[in-house]
Amino acid sequence: MNISDFAKSRGIEPQTVSRYISRHAEDFEGLVTKEGKNVVLSDEALEKLDEVYPNPKPVEIIVDHASRDRLIVAQEKIIQLQQQLADQAALVAEAKFHQLLLEQRDEEIARGKEEIAQQKEEIAQMGEQISSRDGQLQQKDDEIRQLQERLSKMSEDLAAEQAQREQMEKAGLFSRIFKKWS
Repeated sequence: MNISDFAKSRGIEPQTVSRYISRHAEDFEGLVTKEGKNVVLSDEALEKLDEVYPNPKPVEIIVDHASRDRLIVAQEKIIQLQQQLADQAALVAEAKFHQLLLEQRDEEIARGKEEIAQQKEEIAQMGEQISSRDGQLQQKDDEIRQLQERLSKMSEDLAAEQAQREQMEKAGLFSRIFKKWS
């Protein structure tokens, strides 16, 4: 058998076998001969190379229908579980989205409550200002009422004085007229 045939039977490159033989030349001295371009291996050389590059063991195929059927069932179950997992992942994503929306709503509500509290405080301050202004208006109304009463009393006094003056003037006129006639 030559190096090429040996390498082919082992599934390796012929150069790999040639290099091994070259590196271990003293082990293969007299066991390898060259016939033209081919290097021929003796039976002893084949035994040594067989220890380094053994024949690959054949693959044994064991047919076990029950195990195969269980494997198929298990694979189908895995596919179902993966589908359920994908469905659940979509539901989880949707739930997270809704949770985010709820958190945003909660923040909006909190801001709204803060605004309402501020507005209530402003309303309370405005109420105090209105109460203060009402008090001031009441004082002004009282002052106006007092001034109106004084004005009314003064008007009455003036009217009374005018009436008295007119009577006095009439009395003076009558007395002059009577004086002239007398």
